[in-house]
Amino acid sequence: MRWIEAMFVPMRHFLTSAWGERTIMQWVANVMLIVHGGLGIAILVGGLGRLTPPSYDPIIDLVNGHIWIWGVWSIVVAVLLVVPLRWPNIIGLVFGMFWMYLWCGLFAIAIAKYPEASATAMVAYGGFALLDLGLLVVRVIDRDEG
Repeated sequence: MRWIEAMFVPMRHFLTSAWGERTIMQWVANVMLIVHGGLGIAILVGGLGRLTPPSYDPIIDLVNGHIWIWGVWSIVVAVLLVVPLRWPNIIGLVFGMFWMYLWCGLFAIAIAKYPEASATAMVAYGGFALLDLGLLVVRVIDRDEG
């Protein structure tokens, strides 16, 4: 078990060191807050026309065309990220990461199913999911409540 603890030493140093003062983590968290909030608002305002076929077909099919569910989900994640407490942030990051991985997987299905589907969004959502995962790991090992 010591090797597992040793893996988190650099992250713990990053969280507690005076040189960083968590500015990188806060910057990435702000970026992800804007990504989640922006996607949610774009989906709610843009409606079904915002999600172009065939790339978004599996995403639309999963919710039977009720895409407002995706928008609300993303905005809830953004709201949980705004709350200055540890556990709401952790819950928001888990939900946000799941949302991003789910969309990444659904884009992979669209790419496999439709030759004309775009692959760019799959890479973007996969990258956003990894950023959420990185923030989640940092937030879990951070013992500060604020």
